[in-house]
Amino acid sequence: YKRKRIATLQKELTQHRAMVWEIKEKRSETSPIIDLQDTNRLKELYLIQRRVCLELFKNSSYYKRIKTEVEATHSETIFKADERASLEKQILQTFLPLIENLKVLCPNLNKNELFYCIVYQLSDSNKTISSCLGISKDAVKTRKSRIKQKIDDELFILIFNKEYAENQ
Repeated sequence: YKRKRIATLQKELTQHRAMVWEIKEKRSETSPIIDLQDTNRLKELYLIQRRVCLELFKNSSYYKRIKTEVEATHSETIFKADERASLEKQILQTFLPLIENLKVLCPNLNKNELFYCIVYQLSDSNKTISSCLGISKDAVKTRKSRIKQKIDDELFILIFNKEYAENQ
């Protein structure tokens, strides 16, 4: 059952990834600006992709470690440098469709900021995020405020307000 569910989720992600690609191509052919209809469609796809990617990632050993070790301890350095590299690879593989969508919605965000947005989906705890990224809690706060300056308020809420994202 679990393998069948994962295959279904991956198929769903592939279909949505194609829709994001079509919007991205349309934008580059006609104008660098995405029209309101396409922006709204990308936001809808973001919410779907977020749900699917999170469901896929919850099957990983890293998710279990994040939920048990990082959130249950007082230490900020649960993941060593080599583990963080492996975690980053796992997150990038699982969340690539979501990252691609975010890159279309927020073209001025750099790779680290996009990755931060994804890690935030796993946990909104600064301690957890700092452990996953290997940075201080203050750096986590600074990164979030810099992202807020680069994107509009509606996108910021979409990315960083989990209750909003889960109730859409």
